[in-house]
Amino acid sequence: MIDRLACSIYTLGAEAAEIAEAAGYESGWTSESYGTDSFTPLAWWGAKTRTMRLGTGVAQMAARPPTGMA
Repeated sequence: MIDRLACSIYTLGAEAAEIAEAAGYESGWTSESYGTDSFTPLAWWGAKTRTMRLGTGVAQMAARPPTGMA
């Protein structure tokens, strides 16, 4: 399941994060490429989980202002 949790939010909803948390997973990760965003899934997953640590595997720094990356 952890490999699927790292997929885009557009293919897996926030329910996947809830299921993973209930199954005992400690973290969920996103990445981005052309046409996808890594921060939106984290916001969705963070709204549905309480104990999981969330992070980005890859984020394009040049596409955002410094405050957005912080």
